[in-house]
Amino acid sequence: MTAPQPQDDKLNAGTGSGAPKGGQGALSLVAIGSVNATCWPAGNFVGWLCDRHSGTLPVFILVGLVIGSVTGALSTYKEVRRYLS
Repeated sequence: MTAPQPQDDKLNAGTGSGAPKGGQGALSLVAIGSVNATCWPAGNFVGWLCDRHSGTLPVFILVGLVIGSVTGALSTYKEVRRYLS
C-alpha cells in the first residue's frame, strides 16, 4: 500500500516544479505586462528630465529607453524562468 501524495503534487503534475498553479499563472502574465508598461515610460521620463536639465535633447531619452527596455526584459526573463525549470 502506498502513501497518498500531497495535494500540491497532484495540482502541479506535468507543469514544472516552479510553475504557479491555478489563477496565479494569469496573474504572473499581468505582472509581466505591467512591469514592461511601467519600465519603458519611466525610463523615457527620467531621460527626458535629464535632457531638459542638461540641455541635450535626444541623448538621455535614448539612454532611458535602453535602461527601461533592459529592466523590463530582465524582469520578464526572471518571471518566465519559473516556467522553464
